[in-house]
Amino acid sequence: MLNSAIAAIKGEANQLGFSKVSSVIIVLVDGLGYRQLEQVAGHAPVMWKNSKPILSAFPATTSNNIKSFATGLMPCDHGFLGYRVRHHQGVSNLLSDLDKYDLEEFSSVVNIPETKTGVEISTVSMQEYENSGFSKLTMGGSNFVAAETIEDRFLKAREITRRSNQLVYLYIPELDKTGHKEGWGSDLWLSYLEQVDSEIRKTDTSDLGLVLISDHGMVNTSEEFQIHLDKYIDAEDIDAITGDTRCNYLHTELSLEEVTQRLTDEPVDVYSTEQIEQLGWFGGEIKSEFRYRLPELVLIARGNHVLLHKDFNTERAYKMVGHHGTFDSRELEVPLMRIGI
Repeated sequence: MLNSAIAAIKGEANQLGFSKVSSVIIVLVDGLGYRQLEQVAGHAPVMWKNSKPILSAFPATTSNNIKSFATGLMPCDHGFLGYRVRHHQGVSNLLSDLDKYDLEEFSSVVNIPETKTGVEISTVSMQEYENSGFSKLTMGGSNFVAAETIEDRFLKAREITRRSNQLVYLYIPELDKTGHKEGWGSDLWLSYLEQVDSEIRKTDTSDLGLVLISDHGMVNTSEEFQIHLDKYIDAEDIDAITGDTRCNYLHTELSLEEVTQRLTDEPVDVYSTEQIEQLGWFGGEIKSEFRYRLPELVLIARGNHVLLHKDFNTERAYKMVGHHGTFDSRELEVPLMRIGI
């Protein structure tokens, strides 16, 4: 995405077929799946009219997909393999916990804004993200511009792109945050969607490319869809549970056969790491330098179910309505909107 936008500004051929423009705004709406947009198209008519479905990377979660956005690489090549990972310094989620650790362990892959692109790149996002470890590891090398509301972020992006040779990454976290707490399609979620569509309508694209993408979709769940893994697997048999609530990475000495047998009556599929790689879910074989982050087993929840263990999940996880992480089309299919490019 970034490479194609840069090429479009420079008037060069590119993988996405973007046409020549003076500058580009890329809006990344966290947590907006194509299937969700399809069901509420009336609330975002401009967005819907100009969108088509594309696939995000597996797992359908923010950390690995924004790292893919920042590098142009699949998870197998950049090493961000899920929301929570086990690494040399411990177990952490890659979005908010990295400030506690030495970032050098996660810095081996260069981000596109850190290279000589010939284009000025800016990130427009909330102030709270400016100095986070995750921002440093994904959009380091870009100019950070803080703006707290959706309207203000679009205003800042328009101001920047009045100049030529500008590429703006505009981040919208509101839908994902609201989806987790209240569910996608809730009144507040829809109001944020309508705000984004309104700002798109206000944006003059006569010599500007406007692109909108997302990192993943979302599935609404309720307590009846919770699979309580602690009923089947004791904490002492687990070294760590990483990944997401719908895609658990199980670090354990228990065999594939044993875990499959224990969960045989639950709507969950159990895979070994070897099977996952053979299926190409991470985009290929995991590079050797990142293999230590892999689990022994991967648990995939079916339908609208989620996977929870009382000894490893927080109270917040049990209360969340919106979840994601699997290769279900509701989570993996995201919109690609393009106007003027």
